[in-house]
Amino acid sequence: MSKLTLQEFKDLLDKHKACIEYSNNVNAVGVSMEFEPFHKLINQLFNTIFTPLGYDWIQWYIYDNDYGEKKMEAWDENKTPICQDVESLYEYLNKNNYIKL
Repeated sequence: MSKLTLQEFKDLLDKHKACIEYSNNVNAVGVSMEFEPFHKLINQLFNTIFTPLGYDWIQWYIYDNDYGEKKMEAWDENKTPICQDVESLYEYLNKNNYIKL
């Protein structure tokens, strides 16, 4: 069982989303700022907390599924729906020991 709680996981994703939106908004108004070190730090943090397969699912949820906004569906090898929302993503990651902490 993970020591990372559902609420901590939600907070992590919410903060990630806020940072990405901030980065995009700054760039959209023409302000030139270097965000590469920030993005590397986020990747390192996620790689420390999650296994490679866990991080793959998180990236799918964040980038492909737009934090669940696109309502995309995914299934495990048994055709069971997974990662439909942040709660089911957490449950799937936790059940499969994809959370290291």
